[in-house]
Amino acid sequence: MYIPKKPAKYGLKIILACDVNSKYMFDACPYLGKNSQVPTELLGAHYCKLLTQTIHGTNRNITADSWFMSVPLAEQLLAEPYKLTFLGTIKANKKEIPSEFKHDTFRRIGASIFGFHDKLTLVSFKPNPQKTVLLISTMHDEPAIDPVSKKPFIITAYNKTKGAVDTFDQMCGHLSCNRKTRRWPLCIFYGMINMAVLNSFILHVDNSRTRKIKPMNRRACMKALSDDLIHPRCAIRGEDRKKMRKRVREAIDDVLNVEYAQNMEENIIKKKEREACATHAQQKKGT
Repeated sequence: MYIPKKPAKYGLKIILACDVNSKYMFDACPYLGKNSQVPTELLGAHYCKLLTQTIHGTNRNITADSWFMSVPLAEQLLAEPYKLTFLGTIKANKKEIPSEFKHDTFRRIGASIFGFHDKLTLVSFKPNPQKTVLLISTMHDEPAIDPVSKKPFIITAYNKTKGAVDTFDQMCGHLSCNRKTRRWPLCIFYGMINMAVLNSFILHVDNSRTRKIKPMNRRACMKALSDDLIHPRCAIRGEDRKKMRKRVREAIDDVLNVEYAQNMEENIIKKKEREACATHAQQKKGT
């Protein structure tokens, strides 16, 4: 896909659901194009319900951008079996948006307009002369304004909870196991490894704080995790050393921390075997 707002403009799109506080990624799904859309609902609504299956019925809040947001979805998430509140921006071209809430060049900068319908709250805020922001929330039911920022509390809550996925994606790109390849299955595999490693680091930090010990930094944690993943396979391959190339054997010994004396002992044994073979060949030739 071409994603102009991302640092890497072209790539494979994976839709994530992350926790706001810890940035832990608890669900993900690859975007398969418009062909994967369910005929009875919008594509954003389909992925929103799919990614939140593990938290259905928990009375949590979901914060999403305008690609996911729609009025029917916000109403559906409040009911059974979802029981979730929804907060997010919405596009002005939606049929449910009244014309009074859309962009008006004559409206005062910083002005807010609120609208209420059942359990839905709509706010229209004008931060600058060229822009009007529209948000819908099922978590707020009052036209409250933040006295410090002069913005509606709906926008303040959205700004505090909207960046979990972007932060997770940025952290995956900061320390990555990616390698240059033209094979898209490998790209998906590298992405899965990066997400799994970052999730394990988040759990490591949380467990360390619970036990009141200093956690490892992320680079050291990634190295320790990679060693733990490599050791079992290296131990299995190291059992059959006779048919193994010398460089491969040395690499396995380095990973498994095999002592130098053991390697030297094996080399001496092999040298004696070669000398015995040579002696036997000479004797056979002489006879």
